[in-house]
Amino acid sequence: MTAEGMLHGALKLADHARADIVEINTSAAETVEGVVAVFTAADVPGELRVGIIHTDWPVFIPEGGRTSYLGDVLAIVVADRVDTARRAADLIDVRYDVLAPFTDPDEALDASDDAVWGLDGNVLSRSTYSRGDVDQALRDSAHTVQETFHT
Repeated sequence: MTAEGMLHGALKLADHARADIVEINTSAAETVEGVVAVFTAADVPGELRVGIIHTDWPVFIPEGGRTSYLGDVLAIVVADRVDTARRAADLIDVRYDVLAPFTDPDEALDASDDAVWGLDGNVLSRSTYSRGDVDQALRDSAHTVQETFHT
């Protein structure tokens, strides 16, 4: 589909799953012929996070911010052609302070002072559910099994 005056966008995504963003330099992308604009978090007024349960989904990661996964959005290039936008996005230079990613779920759960999403910890929500008398059901059971499972 094309329309007169139609523009195309391309995202500059984070190269590291967990890193502090030291600098985002868009100057090379801005000079590419056909580029209309380059936007970063600095261009977005207000909140940079959205979400359903918590406002924990980043729209853009700003300079001084921290990535939470490969693919966090750092910038968007708007251009007259999709290939121009993609080429310009590739020219955006990002300086990172790369951190070790969380690869162990138990470590991540215990890392409340170093939360992946920058909230109060790495647990999205806690819920409890009960139905009936568990203690009585265990007493009445012919057999019980106790084990810990990791998935």
